[in-house]
Amino acid sequence: MNRTIILSLACILSTTTAYAEETAEYTADTDPKPSATRQWLELQRSGQAASTQRQPLSGEVLEQVHKRYVESFSRPIPERFDHEDFTDN
Repeated sequence: MNRTIILSLACILSTTTAYAEETAEYTADTDPKPSATRQWLELQRSGQAASTQRQPLSGEVLEQVHKRYVESFSRPIPERFDHEDFTDN
C-alpha cells in the first residue's frame, strides 16, 4: 500500500515538473536602433531636453505639499494595494 502511494506521488511529481515554465533569461537589447520608448527614457535620464527655467512653487503651495508629505507618515503602509478602493462608484 505504502509503495503504491509513493510510486503514485513520484509519477505525479514527475509529470507536473514537465509542465512547469522555463525560467526566462535576460537578453540584452541587440537591436542597433533602440525603440521609441528606450529613446524617450534615455532623453529623460540624460536631461538633454530639460527646461533651463526654474519652476518654483509658490509659498502657499509649497507649504501644502510639505504638510501632505509629513502627514503621509501618520498612516501605516498597507500590506497590498487594492485598486478597487480608488474606483468611482
